[in-house]
Amino acid sequence: YGGTPATTIGSTTDASGGDAPITYSWRSSADGYTADVAGATLSTYTPPAGLTATTSYRRYAKDGSCSTTAAVSIGSWTVTVNPLPTVNPITGGATSTCVGSLTPAFTNTTPGGTWSIVDGTGSATVNAGVVTGVTAGNVTVVYAVTSGSCSSTATIPLIINPNHPAPTAATPSRPTCSAGASVELSGLPASGNLLQNDGTTITTIAFTSSTHTVTGLVPGTYRFAVDNGCTITYSAPVVVVANTYSGGTWTYGAPTSDDYIDFASDYTVAADVTYCSVRVSNNAIVTVDGKKTLTVTNGVHVVAGSQLIFEDSSSLMQTTTNKTINTGTIKYKRKSTKIRQADYVYWSTPVYNMTLGAVSPLTDPTKMYAHNGSGWIYKPGSTIMVEGKGYIIRGPEGTSNTVRNDFEATFTGTPINGSITSEVMTGNKFYLIGNPYPSALSADELISNNSNLTGTLYFWTHNVPVVLGGAYQYGADDYAVYNLSGGTGVGTPAGSGTIPSSGNNNSAPTGFIGAGQGFFAGIKTTGTISFTNDMRTGGLDINGLPLNGQFYKPGKNSKGTLLEKHRIWLNMTNTEGAFKQLLVAYVQGASNAYDDRYDGESFDANKYVDFYSINENTKLAIQGRGLPFADTDTVPLGYRSAIAGDFTISINNVDGNMTTQKIYIEDKSTGKIHDLTESNYTFTTAIGTFTDRLVLRYTNKSLGTGDFENIEKGITVSVKDKAVKVVSSNEAIQDVTIFDVAGKLLYTKKKAGTSELVISNLQSSNQVLLVDITLENGYKTTRKIIFQ
Repeated sequence: YGGTPATTIGSTTDASGGDAPITYSWRSSADGYTADVAGATLSTYTPPAGLTATTSYRRYAKDGSCSTTAAVSIGSWTVTVNPLPTVNPITGGATSTCVGSLTPAFTNTTPGGTWSIVDGTGSATVNAGVVTGVTAGNVTVVYAVTSGSCSSTATIPLIINPNHPAPTAATPSRPTCSAGASVELSGLPASGNLLQNDGTTITTIAFTSSTHTVTGLVPGTYRFAVDNGCTITYSAPVVVVANTYSGGTWTYGAPTSDDYIDFASDYTVAADVTYCSVRVSNNAIVTVDGKKTLTVTNGVHVVAGSQLIFEDSSSLMQTTTNKTINTGTIKYKRKSTKIRQADYVYWSTPVYNMTLGAVSPLTDPTKMYAHNGSGWIYKPGSTIMVEGKGYIIRGPEGTSNTVRNDFEATFTGTPINGSITSEVMTGNKFYLIGNPYPSALSADELISNNSNLTGTLYFWTHNVPVVLGGAYQYGADDYAVYNLSGGTGVGTPAGSGTIPSSGNNNSAPTGFIGAGQGFFAGIKTTGTISFTNDMRTGGLDINGLPLNGQFYKPGKNSKGTLLEKHRIWLNMTNTEGAFKQLLVAYVQGASNAYDDRYDGESFDANKYVDFYSINENTKLAIQGRGLPFADTDTVPLGYRSAIAGDFTISINNVDGNMTTQKIYIEDKSTGKIHDLTESNYTFTTAIGTFTDRLVLRYTNKSLGTGDFENIEKGITVSVKDKAVKVVSSNEAIQDVTIFDVAGKLLYTKKKAGTSELVISNLQSSNQVLLVDITLENGYKTTRKIIFQ
């Protein structure tokens, strides 16, 4: 069908009779033998190719004169056209294979056919439809079906891919945190994909030339191969080496903050250092000295058999917020204050999977507790400590109950890093929470970034000794107190002369919560609180003391949030050791109304003494007051005493402008106003609670009540057409200063020496302003105006 006839028809014997010459023509059955076949003028005829049906042919002849009409000279010939066999498309197989590899079987549903390969740029063999690649390039797979002398084929292209050899790798560069390491690979095809295998993960990398540089490699062992779907042949191992400490030397010389570090030998971190990543291997023991900070940009990895030890007051800081980046275990040592056997220490874990029993293995296992907001809940020693949650654990059995001894806990586990969310806590309750990190935690940042906290934190300090008898008793003034205004300490223990009087933790909190420290915080509404890496701190304060050194024993004057603060710490004591401290702070952000971020209530549960300031009928261990400070301000003080006798009020500390400010205590019971900057004030009290006897003030009232009233009435401050006018009818004006309510200084005039001062062109929007006025006799007052 559609083929070329196999023979020529007709006869070589010429027609006979008639006049010469004889001429011939051919006609076919296709048109009923009516028309001559063009060009067919011989005695023989070759039928054309491409016939699609069986066709008969006749030869006609005529002579020159006798037979002018052509007549059939010899019978007819028939060309039989056989139909071509039908072949279905090829299925199965593959679009490509590799040299030396077999394809899945190609198939064809037409029976009786045969398979073959037509080589192109490549070559292959085929057997029962399964093709084997021989050389790389293109080939054609053929399936042929034959019927009689006719055949049909189906074809499909196939690519034979080469098996690429392994790339050749150069020596990798020194890895850095900023760029990683790089290595050049050669012996590649013109383009394609590379496989990068680090032993755990295989990464695909595209390339477009016969050499390619792979970048961003961290320390480890890599192998590379060309990936085209054929046999993968990996390169020799490419080892990216960290800056490794081994046998007293470093691979690349002295390490930098951009280095990946591998400690393969024992090492002591004796200074604050920063590294990209830290690995401890080869059974090495690495120790971070106390008061030192190890800062790591990425992860900490401790190989089994090796140790990374953080001594007490050291810190681990991490830049990454990845919670799961650290591997292996560290040992973090935390010394509490000196304790007696009956003392409870407030703990929190800086590592994962730490049990309560492992904190103090020699403690009676029935003396371990958490707090549920309503009371203490016993926890067995097998309890896994929850990050961000506080626990109390009593001192080890066998420890003295009269002499304090050092106690050191070792937290062993993977160091905690990244954001931590506490368990859900019920509103209007106090909960025992804790620092979840192996570094100090900024109390200011914790308070400022958790609106659900009441804002005041309470730290247990073990200063009041146990009372031996039927039960152990503790005083609530063992809690040092801290909020955004500052902190108060607890001093020496209270009690009679028969009670030991050596204090344990006399310092006020300065805003940095040590690693492993648990503490109480008030919760406003039911919900959670958050801890983040941004709250973590390390290093030293301005006095060279470790910010992570408090447990509980911070250095003074630590750097903190840069708020303007002018503060006074007052102590109330007696000669037998009774002690309570309060703080009055004039601080940026506070107001003279109650503010739970700046005002902290006294727990008032100690059996001997309480001492507090009063605002809105609330007894405050810490009171924050608004800026600007005016020496006309007065602060009512109150106290409660279970001891009749003499007590002394003294200045413990001052900062800011209070270092030059006169500070007085007014005793309304005796009518005295005493200058505390000159000497302490001692007074006699009965047992009881007294809320209207004492006043903290900043003038000695030497002008007399009537003079004060006259001066107040003689000073006027007015605003007209955006001009501020200050008039003093009784005394000349010395200084005038104007602030906005946020405490920003807008105007100041020194040594005015006039009774009337007009301030024009004040650069201020329409708002409430505070005008601080000082007269030449030293009298000060602050007036509030609406500037518009």
